[in-house]
Amino acid sequence: MIHLRLIKRIISFPSARRSVSLNRSLLVCIVSVACCNSYCIADDTLSPADRTFFETKIRPILVSHCYACHSADAEEVGGKLLLDNRGAMLQGGESGPVLIPSKPDESLLIDALRYGDIAMPPEAPLPDTVINDFVDWIKRG
Repeated sequence: MIHLRLIKRIISFPSARRSVSLNRSLLVCIVSVACCNSYCIADDTLSPADRTFFETKIRPILVSHCYACHSADAEEVGGKLLLDNRGAMLQGGESGPVLIPSKPDESLLIDALRYGDIAMPPEAPLPDTVINDFVDWIKRG
């Protein structure tokens, strides 16, 4: 119910009505938050700051750069790796676990984002600031 109220409030916000592509982008983000929230952040011990950090810095990047190939909704899951829920990230794919909580330098995800042995996302490297956000996120556990 809260998610529906949030969607209505954001879509009715005056600046959101200015652009159809903005409305689509907002809707994609809102729906992914509403549908995946219990999967990606199932740990009730997360602080509000950690939850906000994930929702504002990490999830939007996963949605825009990763979910097309690494989510349950993908036509073909790349490397058998799902990134749309915490358990799947910890389990990993063909190359093993993609992240090790609190250990970003040992996490395959960070190596891939830094274009190490695996280069992800394949279209172009992410900015260093975004990669640093992922490092911080993994450090948070």
